[in-house]
Amino acid sequence: ASRYLKNASSSTSPAPKTTYRWTTANVNVRKGPGTSYASLGVVRANERVTYIKTSKGWSNVKSSKGTGWITNRYLATAGQHPVSVYGTLRKGQSAYHLLRGRTASETKTRVPYFNMYLKPDKTWWSFIIPSSSSARSVVVERMVIKPAYYHSTLANLDKWERFDPRKPLADQNYNRKLVTDQDGKRSWAYVGASKISNYLTKSGIRVTSGDYLRRF
Repeated sequence: ASRYLKNASSSTSPAPKTTYRWTTANVNVRKGPGTSYASLGVVRANERVTYIKTSKGWSNVKSSKGTGWITNRYLATAGQHPVSVYGTLRKGQSAYHLLRGRTASETKTRVPYFNMYLKPDKTWWSFIIPSSSSARSVVVERMVIKPAYYHSTLANLDKWERFDPRKPLADQNYNRKLVTDQDGKRSWAYVGASKISNYLTKSGIRVTSGDYLRRF
């Protein structure tokens, strides 16, 4: 009966949104906001911690070592995603030098719902373009970048692919976007922008294997 049910919408407020931070290096969690306070332990780089508040350049967080304080110098507002590469950035290819020595792991996998295309006049120049079919997929190497190299490496990759998020996305060759591979892992990938994708689906060469190393 309605008389025995309480209307939650009129008596309660929405739960506050949880905010997270990510550690950018192995770092101490301290009992207070300063190095003079004892350490609760060291959390690993790229651990997600729950943010509570900030004081004097330190953040109060919930971590795997308990609730304590981490200096803001080693906290980021976004996690460090791997990068899934599929063309000349793959191991042994011409642009791999941008990643050599900077990865913690390299895993070959596939990303579903994508096609691979080549430019007809430059068949070493590859693009991946979203597809509506789960049967279409592309071979990638999921590169987990070492935390100390993450930001500089991502900047170098953006420069190599001539991707600039401040400029119109449709006019660039590639847009860096998060994709999900067949292992359920999320990573950055350089996806063909809308204008060049329209051109390639009409005039490009589709790689039926989805594998850049088997493109011919």
